[in-house]
Amino acid sequence: MKKIIKNIIMIIIAALLVVAAVAVYNFLNNEGVEAGKTLKGECNNIGELTTQEYSCTRVESFEDSREIAGMEIPFTESSCSFSYDSVTKAGIDFSDIDVDVSELTDTIEIKVPKSRIVSCDVDYDSQKIYNEKESIFTPITLKDQNGLMKDYEKAVKKEAKESGLLKKADKNAKKEIEKMIREIPEMEDYEVEFTSV
Repeated sequence: MKKIIKNIIMIIIAALLVVAAVAVYNFLNNEGVEAGKTLKGECNNIGELTTQEYSCTRVESFEDSREIAGMEIPFTESSCSFSYDSVTKAGIDFSDIDVDVSELTDTIEIKVPKSRIVSCDVDYDSQKIYNEKESIFTPITLKDQNGLMKDYEKAVKKEAKESGLLKKADKNAKKEIEKMIREIPEMEDYEVEFTSV
């Protein structure tokens, strides 16, 4: 009888250990985070003047495979080629503008910061897939996809800068600021001078 009770207690303890191990495994893999819940959110003040945008459609590709001793193993290659439309915007931060008004000389001196890229918006609905081949031995993971999108944004921002986006944004920022000043009746006859900071 004692042996039976001892065996039942051992089975209960083993079952509890299995349940505990499964719970710990699930907690560690899910990091205790419920899907669909916001972990952190806040609104922040910004004072950006977006003055220029660069639109493009860019094609990117990805290839990966398993290797042994530097040699590719057959049938393990995964690859894809895709494109997205995107808009990269540039502008200035209003908090970095310094204005000096001289009533003696009727001049307004404005120190304007150089433009910077303020956003790169990818239109995910515009995705086109040209080639998609996935091996069960080398699946394209969410981490791979995330890396692809980071590389895509980096390439689009570089392309936007090379197209002259920042210079055009600088020029347009000055034009827009002067237009705002000219709308103030007391300032319409003042000479406006810009200095880049």
